[in-house]
Amino acid sequence: MLRSFFTPFRIAVISISILLLSFVVYASSDRDNHMDNYPGTGETIKWYSFNDALDEAKKINKAILIDFYTDWCHWCDVMDEKTYTNDQVKELIKEKFIPVKFDAESDKEVKYKNRSIPQVKLARELGVTGYPTTFFLESDGSIIGGQPGYLEPENFIKLLTFVANKEYLKKK
Repeated sequence: MLRSFFTPFRIAVISISILLLSFVVYASSDRDNHMDNYPGTGETIKWYSFNDALDEAKKINKAILIDFYTDWCHWCDVMDEKTYTNDQVKELIKEKFIPVKFDAESDKEVKYKNRSIPQVKLARELGVTGYPTTFFLESDGSIIGGQPGYLEPENFIKLLTFVANKEYLKKK
């Protein structure tokens, strides 16, 4: 009786159903919330919304670090898992920056330079064309610049230090 129930067709249907259910659960998970659950020292990165980051940066005079990502971006996930979990990276971000997770394909409106703009449009206006892209703003919201692509922790630490020390303002 059981042998006739588990036909190859039924096994295929059950397998596809489980696969689809897994995809739906993964796709509906909230990326911003899962970012706070990384191992290491126990310290986590407190990710701000874009608007809250602009307000906070003005108050405490810190630069803003924006992680432009998309939900489909493999290298964004790798950076989340390998770079943002590094204890030295987490410490530098905590001390020197107001960090923002920014979905570069979202139609959610943010306020920037006295106007409301969809996140997808702001990402384009800032020149973001690949993901992930790490972008920096001064505490007043003016542009410092960005670095496209995945960065290993060692290189990311160098970039964070360069921006934190305002090396980009120094003449050679």
